[in-house]
Amino acid sequence: MRYLIVGIASVFVMLACAQGTTSALTAISPDPATGSQTAGQSVRVTVQFRQPVQYNSDSLLHDMEVRTRAQVRYIASVSENTHIYSIFPMAGTSKQEVLQRLRSMPQIAWAEIDSKAQTR
Repeated sequence: MRYLIVGIASVFVMLACAQGTTSALTAISPDPATGSQTAGQSVRVTVQFRQPVQYNSDSLLHDMEVRTRAQVRYIASVSENTHIYSIFPMAGTSKQEVLQRLRSMPQIAWAEIDSKAQTR
């Protein structure tokens, strides 16, 4: 019974964390080809950092948005160095392009599309 209560409480905490997060959503440069700032279909990405970071700080989210040229929202923590983000690429930008730009950040060890679950 005790484990059931702890499990249910954990689920509620995770849901609250996922819904209560915000994005830096700062000004993103328009796509030079189209001039559009409209985000495309979102993709859920798992990111492992080389060392612990403030995974949902405004400055990190801003850096990720500038580097990827996409809107970035924090979703959840998997471990101390591994976190899940929802990324909204600009129209005309592929998921692979965004992933490649994300991987080029020096503080990121690896990043991959989360194949287990995609955002809506």
